[in-house]
Amino acid sequence: MAKLLVLVKPARRGFGSEFEQLLNTLRACIVPNELREFLNEEEDRKAFFETHYKSVSKKQLPLRDANSDLITETAHRVYDIRCRIIHTKEETSEAEIEPLLPFSKEAESLTSDIELIDFLAVKVLIASSAKLNL
Repeated sequence: MAKLLVLVKPARRGFGSEFEQLLNTLRACIVPNELREFLNEEEDRKAFFETHYKSVSKKQLPLRDANSDLITETAHRVYDIRCRIIHTKEETSEAEIEPLLPFSKEAESLTSDIELIDFLAVKVLIASSAKLNL
């Protein structure tokens, strides 16, 4: 098994890019219908992700399209927000990444995204948990 892992493991840390790891984790742990229900269950949250989402990220979640790949789009949105926060901490010259600064109007608009990330984190913890045998 160790030899196989050495052969398939990329030269960089982990398996795949950070985005690929996030996407694969969400695909393995999140049920798309449960995610869609969560996003639509509260009117404020639904309205945010349908119309006000650009205040934080340009990545829109396709709530109205039942055939869309909601997991992939959610991973893109979460990763975009992550990059904006991380690159705020770094001194970077990447013009395409606009930093998300603390106490900014954008940061104050993160409520629905924080609820989403909390939902995802709980689902991942549940899916990856093991029964405790005492």
